Amino acid sequence: MKYFLLTFVSLFFVISLYAQDDSVKVRKIKRVISADIGGTLLWENTYENYSRQGLGSSLELAYKVSGYKQNRNVYVGIPVSYNYFTSSDTSLYRVRNLNFGLTLRHDLFLNKKNIPFIAYHVLLNNISREGQTYFNAGLQGKIEIGYNFATSEGGLIFAKIFSAYTFFSKPDIESPDYIQDFGLKIGIRF
Repeated sequence: MKYFLLTFVSLFFVISLYAQDDSVKVRKIKRVISADIGGTLLWENTYENYSRQGLGSSLELAYKVSGYKQNRNVYVGIPVSYNYFTSSDTSLYRVRNLNFGLTLRHDLFLNKKNIPFIAYHVLLNNISREGQTYFNAGLQGKIEIGYNFATSEGGLIFAKIFSAYTFFSKPDIESPDYIQDFGLKIGIRF
């Protein structure tokens, strides 16, 4: 039975190679790596005594999934970001925030040197404050609007503004904790 299955799979693979239409060309999927840094402001939250302003950075690996035949580019990415909220006021807690998930980014124009974009994120979120030994886990939705500036070396420099809403569910409590933040970041893509 094992040999029959192996023979069947091998035969299917060989036939599928010869059954391809000659006009169909296999393209290498374009990979884009992005890195950014910028400021974030906690606009509204249910936590008391949390610092409101902070710095954040992120890294993203994205793959082009559309835009090969006169269509606008669409990328699907996996971002990882870290934010650190601090204040000179000693009565406020310092907060660390780590999130990761999926991104869908659309270029809004086709074949232009400088292109605006819009991106949507669904992220898992971990947040902890100074002195806390555990993380609060949550789910974050984020939207970004930005602009890609082409460089002479072939890379991109970009600037973006974003708004995010994160909620943290707690058992036996009807209203979850939440954080709403926005910010401005600049970065590079290569």
